[in-house]
Amino acid sequence: MGSADPDYASRQLISLIRDFFYTPEFIIGQKLENNGVMPDCLDMFLSHYKIDKQ
Repeated sequence: MGSADPDYASRQLISLIRDFFYTPEFIIGQKLENNGVMPDCLDMFLSHYKIDKQ
């Protein structure tokens, strides 16, 4: 992760995933369609925190 704070980065990833899988069921009482969300979340996270090759 380069110079990123691992605690901060892990909270970002957990929050991103929680917003799609936990929050809709908790707030509106129903599960929403989330096919393909996990790979998208991981792709976005990894692209942001990619290690720069020197």
